[in-house]
Amino acid sequence: MLAVTGMDLIRVGAVAFTQQSTRLEAVAAGRIWASSDLGHEPDFDRLLDRISMVAGHRAGCAVPIAVEGKTCGAVLLSSSDYRTSWDAVARVITAAAPTIATTLGLGPAPTLRVLVLHQDMLAAEGLARILEQGLDAEVRLVHGPYAPELPESLNWADVVVTDRESPIVTSSAVVIARHWSKKRILAAIAQANTKPVGSASAPGVAALTPRELDLVRELDSGLSYHEIADQLGLTTETVRTYSKSLYAKLDAHSRGQAVVQARRQGLL
Repeated sequence: MLAVTGMDLIRVGAVAFTQQSTRLEAVAAGRIWASSDLGHEPDFDRLLDRISMVAGHRAGCAVPIAVEGKTCGAVLLSSSDYRTSWDAVARVITAAAPTIATTLGLGPAPTLRVLVLHQDMLAAEGLARILEQGLDAEVRLVHGPYAPELPESLNWADVVVTDRESPIVTSSAVVIARHWSKKRILAAIAQANTKPVGSASAPGVAALTPRELDLVRELDSGLSYHEIADQLGLTTETVRTYSKSLYAKLDAHSRGQAVVQARRQGLL
């Protein structure tokens, strides 16, 4: 149940069997069901049908939401006006069904796009196989930060795996250090946000750079500044400088406050 206007007959999260509803049975079979006058529908007398009528519903519609030809959900609509026509509504919902399924997590998860920026083709090929086997990922290899295909590949990627010192600027991907362990790389990519880091943030959410996102994750790990610097391939002083910028963006005055704010904003 996504939304209710008027009387809420069934609480959110309730389970109903298709046999209890004429409309549910129709959409379970992959059919659109619509009526402008429920009172004159033959056999519209099942449990949920009767509840709908008692609540004052006089017209109703049900449109299946299908993924790869299989019904995985439905949009059910009701009206107290028995003259309601559902044709246009059903067409709109049918056209939007793939988007609805994806939004609700009913469809297949999109393949993660991973760019490996490398100097060593042999090592990069090995890492690509690890990523493809450990994740549902499409991997693209680019040799060096000055490769002509790099700008397009950065825009394509959800995640970039590279050396920390590579002189690249990317606002469209989460950047992960290639020298991390295989387990850590897989975990970081699996948790990577596929939304561009530089895209518009929700109100109240700090817009952090890829480096600042890395830093706040390291702060959450409990490592010292010196240990974080080693992990990120930076100097301790550089980490402290980045931390000040991070604190300002998160409106925090300490490491602990920064981590708490990042969690509240869904950055961790």
